[in-house]
Amino acid sequence: MSNESQFWWNWGVNLATAIATFGAAFVALFGDWAKAKLFSPKLVLSLQNDTGEKTTVTLQWSTEQGLQQRTEEARYYRIRLENKVRWPSANQTAVYLLSIEEPGPDDVLQVTWSGELPVQWTHQAIHPVLRTIGPDIYCDLCSVVKGKWLQLHPLIVPNNFLLQRRNPTRLVVSLQAKGSEGESTISRFEIAWDGKWDDGDLEMRRHLIVKDVTQERNSI
Repeated sequence: MSNESQFWWNWGVNLATAIATFGAAFVALFGDWAKAKLFSPKLVLSLQNDTGEKTTVTLQWSTEQGLQQRTEEARYYRIRLENKVRWPSANQTAVYLLSIEEPGPDDVLQVTWSGELPVQWTHQAIHPVLRTIGPDIYCDLCSVVKGKWLQLHPLIVPNNFLLQRRNPTRLVVSLQAKGSEGESTISRFEIAWDGKWDDGDLEMRRHLIVKDVTQERNSI
């Protein structure tokens, strides 16, 4: 091998060694950061639809004769949890209720409850509390039972939390999905109910309005 060839050979070996050393140092120092930026889930919350899903629920109550029950019509409104990148999956994920806002005496919204409560998944009984998010999944935002009440659906109900509302009401709830690899932005959903019921999908929209108002807060 000539001197010139030997020079270029050594130069190439040294360059490759330097690149490998730099790469190893970069991975050691910034590997987790790069992975989080380039290869992380992107969780997004959105309203499934504004008409909800009509179904039936079983109501139970105790009397002197024992436990009584009957079925009643209801309508469920759900939130879609989507992982925009599909890969990697979002592990150990739940949707949390962070706050509830209600109109004050001047009709301006004010926070009436704040905390962090996991929201129940649709068909919660067959799912774990923390789930892996690849394809879209759904959680229950609220439901209305014919002739009864409007209800939110946290998995846990603290003493200071009003679960059901039997009179006309307006709420804005803030939700956020959180998992082991990251979290979504906070989304806000307005629920306005006049206390009435209608069997038809379009007719019920005159009595219960559920909509995403996240952008309204962001535009302020």
